[in-house]
Amino acid sequence: MKKIFVILIILKSVSGIFTQPPQVAVSPVKMNVLYIGIDNPLVIAVSGVPAEKVSAVISQGTLEKVSESEYIAKPRTPGTATVEVFAEIDGQQQNMGSMEFRVKILNVPVPTIAGRTSGVIEKKTLMGAEGVVIDIKDFLFDMRYTVTQFDVETEHFRMRSNSASFTNEQKMLINRAEVGEKVYISNIKARIADGSVKDFPDMVFTIE
Repeated sequence: MKKIFVILIILKSVSGIFTQPPQVAVSPVKMNVLYIGIDNPLVIAVSGVPAEKVSAVISQGTLEKVSESEYIAKPRTPGTATVEVFAEIDGQQQNMGSMEFRVKILNVPVPTIAGRTSGVIEKKTLMGAEGVVIDIKDFLFDMRYTVTQFDVETEHFRMRSNSASFTNEQKMLINRAEVGEKVYISNIKARIADGSVKDFPDMVFTIE
């Protein structure tokens, strides 16, 4: 998974440097979401305080510090979670502020062609599609699945692509399909950022 960092910056008076009350800023704003079942990277910093003197906790699930300013949040239940940030200043631990996040369940990734998973489809729509795309509905982060292979099969023939795109031979096979004939998209495999390859369920389309 490509890392999408939510940057939690706390601005507070530290040894007289700042005078305004505590402020919490999140960038990018639209991504104040944590997902159950995956690592959610957060970058947390307190202005004027070294990273080693900054710590944070989460109201539900776990929050692990993995580098000077990088944390991994793993919420357990949908709803909300609050991240509280602390800093050691003049030998004392101080609460520097907090930020609330929406917690959502990660939808199951599914293969799609032309935005569809199966069913009746016009031949020109199927022919006009570039290939197979792995989709995660309502997922705001950028988790990319790279399709490494899939087969196109009709009643009599099967052709394989070793990428996410239809081959010319596969498109010829689809073009020969008659109205009412089923086209099967099978043996779908895709790689994620950690290098692992996952299998995905078949799709079945009926030409109209």
